[in-house]
Amino acid sequence: MQGRLAHLETPKVEYLSICSIPFERNSMDVATDLPSCSWLERVNRIGQLFIVVRQYTSNSARIRELLLQIDQTCTENTVLLGDARIRVQVNVQQLADGSSVRVSGMLTAIDPLVNVSVSIAVRVRDWNENGYVMMPGAVYEGNRFRVVPTWEPQYVKDASPDMEPVISAAVPRLERWGNPGRIQLLTGDMATPAIGIQCHERQIGCLLQTDQGGDFGNHGIFVEEDPQNHRILMLVQAPGVREEVLYNGRASRDHGGRS
Repeated sequence: MQGRLAHLETPKVEYLSICSIPFERNSMDVATDLPSCSWLERVNRIGQLFIVVRQYTSNSARIRELLLQIDQTCTENTVLLGDARIRVQVNVQQLADGSSVRVSGMLTAIDPLVNVSVSIAVRVRDWNENGYVMMPGAVYEGNRFRVVPTWEPQYVKDASPDMEPVISAAVPRLERWGNPGRIQLLTGDMATPAIGIQCHERQIGCLLQTDQGGDFGNHGIFVEEDPQNHRILMLVQAPGVREEVLYNGRASRDHGGRS
């Protein structure tokens, strides 16, 4: 029997930075700071900052979601997730460099609650697939390569030195041609537990870096792309719950926090 969840700590986003970044592939220019402004003004230049609470079935299918916008340094809210009352606390700390912040929080279940996750998330507006998505050691440029529809690695018969790169369906990737897509990784899947994006047209970028995991195992680092609404959501989640299917085609056995 699953026990009641009492507390669930958010991942500690040790470093959240938003900077102006020239988008020229052969340029030696580096990221430059935005004009002096508060952390909230800096976030608003690219999108919005959220606490995201999700609840799942026993087979890792999402059944509920709650987004709470973070627009103050310290906040505490009591809200409903389904019929369960939860208390959500968040703290944003400006770092000494003036261009980045540290974000942490806590979810407390007032009523019985199981199979939940809590995330720190940045939702970026005015996004399109020309943007760059990077997850160290696992994803570069969103892994938007031509896909061979198989779960097994195989040789490509028409391979040549100048052909487009090809990956199998088992490789995490975002879609092309305006189709919605998502990538669901755990912190152990990457060289560094971080995710970064760069908006081509707006010449602005965002980097999130977190710790490895918590009481319920590795964190999740996810990206969810919504081309219809021209936005992308980056989540750092505790615990990491890969919804429904893994990239090897097997069903996900991840579950949310529970006692």
